[in-house]
Amino acid sequence: MPMRCRQFDEADRSPCSIERMHHMATFAGWIEPVAIEADEAEARIRSGESIGQFAAVFFGQIALLIQNLNRTSNRYRHMLDDVSESMAHLRLPGELRTRIRNFFDFKWHTTKCLDHNEFQGRLSMPLAREIALWTNKRLVTKVPLFDGVDPDFLTALVCKLKPRQYLPGDYIILENETGREMYFIKSGRAEVLVGGDRTCVHAFTAGEFFGEIAVMLPVRRTATVCADDYCELMILFKDDLDEVMNDEDSDNICGDKDKCPKDP
Repeated sequence: MPMRCRQFDEADRSPCSIERMHHMATFAGWIEPVAIEADEAEARIRSGESIGQFAAVFFGQIALLIQNLNRTSNRYRHMLDDVSESMAHLRLPGELRTRIRNFFDFKWHTTKCLDHNEFQGRLSMPLAREIALWTNKRLVTKVPLFDGVDPDFLTALVCKLKPRQYLPGDYIILENETGREMYFIKSGRAEVLVGGDRTCVHAFTAGEFFGEIAVMLPVRRTATVCADDYCELMILFKDDLDEVMNDEDSDNICGDKDKCPKDP
């Protein structure tokens, strides 16, 4: 039996129908959230406003949304095809391939695999700095070492942060290694492990930081930190901090001895 297109009847032109479609369009973000009462909707019908016109706009926006979703899905498939081709060329074992796919899947959901550094590199310096401050300022100012520093220093510092993603079970730092970076957790959970049996003694969550002593003093790590969940981190390397400090008055950083990191 051939499928017939449904025609709008009187029920579709009722005040309730207009009100429902208005709410749906508002929820999708296509129109401003303005309240429509049933009496107002009925008045619109009497004045000649057609539900068909409203529906045409509504379903047109639905079509654009589906088109954007398809374009995003195609980018994701192309990315996975490239990853699969590289893994096959390297003849990687199955378990490692699974972890690599999980990594890119996580990276896709957090960043859409976009190169944000490249994006910011195409912007003016003031705009790039604004983005860095907006996304990372709150992470950095939670560190006592950087709390209350000069605004120019803080801006230069957040622009040096590098993003990294870790899978559950990935070791972020290892006990007894000499570190040259500190970490800020944007999302996820990481455990602090000590001893030969890797006993968990603490856990870091979103908004926290660790490894800060390594950017100030050449000491070995006192514990291992392992990702317990999918983790999105920002990393500050010692070389980058040194570069910023050379451009600023170092008294702004460690003028207060109570703020300087101490070996735990």
